[in-house]
Amino acid sequence: VWGSDRYTADSSVCGAALHAGAIPPTGGIVSLTTAPGCGRFNGSSRNGITTRRWGSYNRTFYFGPQAPACQ
Repeated sequence: VWGSDRYTADSSVCGAALHAGAIPPTGGIVSLTTAPGCGRFNGSSRNGITTRRWGSYNRTFYFGPQAPACQ
């Protein structure tokens, strides 16, 4: 998983959903939204998942009603 709040489109959806708190560790159903890319992605540790930083990527996804700002 690459990014925090907005994730690169090739990131694991399940891992990103756990990181974002969109599902509990037992799993579940999520809705995600795709968006244009960002110039960089910061990594972080949340909910038992550590994501990695990455440079520019052309597509992203996020969970929730509003797109988080690019980092």
